[in-house]
Amino acid sequence: MLIYIIAVILIVLFVLISVLIFSDMKWKRETLELGQSLIKGTPGKSQKRVSFDKLEGLPEPVQNYFKLVLKDGQPIIKAAKIKQSGLFNLKKDEEDWKPFNALHLATHFPPGFMWDAKIKMAGPLHIRVRDGYSNGKGMMNAKVMSLINVANAESREELIKAAMQRYLAEAVWYPTALLPDEKLKWTAIDEKRALAELSDYGFTVSVEFRFNSNGEINGIYSPERFYEENGSYTLQKWGGFHSSYKEINGMLIPTEGKVEWYLESDKYTYWKGTIDDIEFEFYQ
Repeated sequence: MLIYIIAVILIVLFVLISVLIFSDMKWKRETLELGQSLIKGTPGKSQKRVSFDKLEGLPEPVQNYFKLVLKDGQPIIKAAKIKQSGLFNLKKDEEDWKPFNALHLATHFPPGFMWDAKIKMAGPLHIRVRDGYSNGKGMMNAKVMSLINVANAESREELIKAAMQRYLAEAVWYPTALLPDEKLKWTAIDEKRALAELSDYGFTVSVEFRFNSNGEINGIYSPERFYEENGSYTLQKWGGFHSSYKEINGMLIPTEGKVEWYLESDKYTYWKGTIDDIEFEFYQ
């Protein structure tokens, strides 16, 4: 009898492990396909090099920022591949920080990104999160052990606009994407703040950028970004901070940051991250 019990346990363990392996492989395959689709969907661009002459007329802090972090005549970034690590706070009402590693892919023209993260829980347990924006569509998917759905949404207007604002806020990691063009406009606020407005597929969003005395972007803010809770969306204040600028491929890139919601009840800091590695593909 004992032999049969052991045999049943081994079979159950084998099936469970097989399901988990298959789910993980499926998640990774979907991520790879989405990443390839994002990169392949990037067409040619008429302006392929940075021209400081075209900065004339921009708000002064924006001009100073570009002249600090970029070089005149350098190639414009077509796509970026970024490896991140850090901590993610899973609860808004208390400190529940969990370590994560993530791959972030982004394109400049058209604007798009995909973030694939693995958030470690207790022991071998983890949550896989994949969200992004591309071709006028947003997505957000989260699964425990790459298997059990805990969040799955796409193409709602609230999600799309929130994803576009995230793209803007994170474009400091691939700063040529912040150069003005037919999709992106800058408006002055004051000597240390400027508003970037991004339009794509009929949607328009904006993010306020804040500049320090060195000319770096050290903060982002929006008085209205869609916050999701239990399937419902409300407009909330949102912001973040960039720091620890380092020279990468001749550009100055912030390598540390954190992101916060300013909810009615309290401030909710939910992401603290470090850029571990960046690879760029440039327009030729």
